[in-house]
Amino acid sequence: MKGKTITFVFAQIYPDFTGGAEVFNYYLLREISKSHKIVLISHSDPGISGIKLYKIKRIKPVRLIYPLQLFLFLYKSSRNSDAIYTSFSRASWLVYIPVTLFSVLFNVPYSFTIHGGGMKRWRFKLPFQIFFKKARAITGVSYRICEEYSNRTGLDIRYLPPLIPFLTSSLTMTELRQRYKIPADSQVFLFVGSLKPLKNPLHVLRALNLLGNDFLVKQKIRLVYAGDGILREDLLRYLDENGLSGFVYMQGNVPLETIHELYSIADFYVISSDFEGTPIALLEAMHNSLPVIASDAPGINNFLTNNETAILYRTGDTGALAKAIEKLTEDPVIRSYLRLNAKKYYDEHFDYRKIVGDYVNIITS
Repeated sequence: MKGKTITFVFAQIYPDFTGGAEVFNYYLLREISKSHKIVLISHSDPGISGIKLYKIKRIKPVRLIYPLQLFLFLYKSSRNSDAIYTSFSRASWLVYIPVTLFSVLFNVPYSFTIHGGGMKRWRFKLPFQIFFKKARAITGVSYRICEEYSNRTGLDIRYLPPLIPFLTSSLTMTELRQRYKIPADSQVFLFVGSLKPLKNPLHVLRALNLLGNDFLVKQKIRLVYAGDGILREDLLRYLDENGLSGFVYMQGNVPLETIHELYSIADFYVISSDFEGTPIALLEAMHNSLPVIASDAPGINNFLTNNETAILYRTGDTGALAKAIEKLTEDPVIRSYLRLNAKKYYDEHFDYRKIVGDYVNIITS
């Protein structure tokens, strides 16, 4: 017999969308559905058995129609729910009114997790302030996020990283590189994330271009992109114009069921974002003992230390990024040092069973 009835409100979720928040929410749904009844209101169908889905249609203008549909579905499905859980990121204030209003009218408490959204200032503060004030509990996926929104609202916001269970491959690196047609003796850098401006995927190509083809050939460097987005065509154009196509593999969106294979293929991990929460892809790289090159950006530099657990470079400085790539490929001592330290830090600070248990307790208590 399952326990409480919990309503989850997510605009979108994996596998329709492969962002960090969407992937995390997918696994959280799977975990909580084992012991509780789940109602999901979303544009997306995660394909998890036993969940009652109320699918919101994409009707324009979405900004206005989505909140109306959401309130109607809450009224229809959740008046007897024990709790509501949702995510907070960059979106119109209209998106958050239905949950707040429904909670007040029908006395169904809600909690939510802040996943980032760039932390831009609120132009119209009141709806956001009410949404935060009425919540039973609020968590944030990075210390920087918690600090920002705690200062903004005067509320206690608890840090909980968005961890998911990471898979491992039974195949060797050589076997996997054969499968993905990557030369066995390559030095492989992995980039996992959406190809959008916030993530700066083009910066990595510019760094490779600064190093030059002779260096890339000598060091047998290959770069693998796992992700898709609005900058994909820009990346392909840059590759073609600068003669880099032979060094780069564009994998597109990679399913969760196979993404671990790319970590097993890789020698290094690179993340070039302007801002992050606590990025799941970076945590998976640390879990796999990959030496990391990362931008010195909020959400990354709050837990990675330069020359200890990663090489941090000034965000947007492609010259510094190029030097970091050069350093890692040429210095086996620093590679080994960063690999051991990153794995040690991950093991000491990120326990999936404990973290998911904390989320379940907050949502269902």
